[in-house]
This record gives sequence, structure tokens and C-alpha cells, in this order.
Amino acid sequence: MDKRIIKTKRNIKETFTKMLQNTAFDKITVTELCERGCVGRITFYTYYDDKYALVDEIMDDYMKEALDDYHNLQKENNPRTLPLEGYLNMLTAILNLYFNHFDFFSHAQIETNPYLYTSFYNRVFENACTYTQRHHEGMNPRYSSRRTTILLCNGFWGIVSDAVAEKKNLSESTKEIIDMYRAVLASDLFVR
Repeated sequence: MDKRIIKTKRNIKETFTKMLQNTAFDKITVTELCERGCVGRITFYTYYDDKYALVDEIMDDYMKEALDDYHNLQKENNPRTLPLEGYLNMLTAILNLYFNHFDFFSHAQIETNPYLYTSFYNRVFENACTYTQRHHEGMNPRYSSRRTTILLCNGFWGIVSDAVAEKKNLSESTKEIIDMYRAVLASDLFVR
């Protein structure tokens, strides 16, 4: 991809994230986004159909980043591909993504920006479902993969939201969440 295109798209995404700090997603307009980012509307519409397409691309970028992080974590601390460690690496990659882009994800809350929340949750959920279905050897969910993933994801978001609301230290929160999930994943929720 042309460097100018990359630079322009990065500017649009960064401007969008800055706008989220003070404006709900539903209130952000393409016109205002273009004005603040010093980008023409024609340029914006060259790359995106609308602000929803912009969010889709941002989420796709983030999912790729999390997947790359997961693969790096697997190489670093799970060379024998142990199932439990694989699950924990997946959760760590999601937490890393969330906290590394906190300026974006802190505004992807169901109360304030339901579209952003749903978009992120659905992507994480789909990836977690796929992961659970593909990595069931040695750690097969006792209940349906889908329902197990629902339990894990909803609990995960509840805990993350609570940690953010309490304004806990990020590394402390990450450790606590991983420790909690280590216990859940080691429970008889999974058949070994």
C-alpha cells in the first residue's frame, strides 16, 4: 500500500480515537471527523463507506495485532503448546490489546457506545469460539463450545470493566484476571 494512503488512514483513525475521548460514537459525524483530521470528505469516502466501515477496519487492525501477540506469546512461553497455557495466552493477548489501546477501548462500553462495544465483543467472541473449537484436544469443554465461550467472554468483560471502574493498576489487573482464569480453565468446566 502507498505510504500516503497509510499515513492518511492512520490520521483518520487517530482523529477518530481522539474524538471518542469527548464525543459518543453516535454523535461523531464524517464531516467533523474530516475537519478535525484536515482530510477532505472525498478522501475519507475513497477509503471508507461510512464511519461504521472505519470502525470495522480499526477492529480488524486490532484483531490482527492481538493474533500476532498471541503467536508471539505462544513462541515465548508455550513452546510445547499446552492447552491451558494457550488459553491464557489468548486472554493475555486480548488484555494487552485492550490496555495498549485503552484510549479507544475505554470508550467501547455498552452504556456509552453500544456499537463499538458490540463490534469489539463480537470479534473477540468469534475468535474465542474458533479457538475453543480448534484447540479442544487435551482440554475439551464439558458443555457446548459456544456456551462455554459465552461464559468465558461475558465473565471476562465483566471483570475487565470492573477493574477499569475501580481504576486498578493495569499490570495488577492483568495478573489478577489471568490468575482467575487459570483457576476457571483448570476447573472441571473442561474435560482433560
